[in-house]
Amino acid sequence: MESSGDDRPNVLLASFSIFDEEGHLVDLQSGTLERGADLFFTGVAKPLVGDGGIKIVRGGPLKSWWTTGHSQGETPTVCFSTGLAGAGDTDRLLSTIL
Repeated sequence: MESSGDDRPNVLLASFSIFDEEGHLVDLQSGTLERGADLFFTGVAKPLVGDGGIKIVRGGPLKSWWTTGHSQGETPTVCFSTGLAGAGDTDRLLSTIL
């Protein structure tokens, strides 16, 4: 099996909210993250396969976000990364199915 070169762990984040340092809800499309503000999330992290989940109260800060699943037959997904997976520039990818 070949490595994709991206060994970041992936999890599904359900029932999530994005907020700033003061706890105000933030729309990812507002440009707040791109302007350099620290944004955080709360939600339930679930494995991609199987059952269970862990409630996350203040995850982050977020480093970036993007969307996937724009083609017909694909599942629309909002993705974001944090610096929680390890040292240096290794990010954790958190995917959320809308």
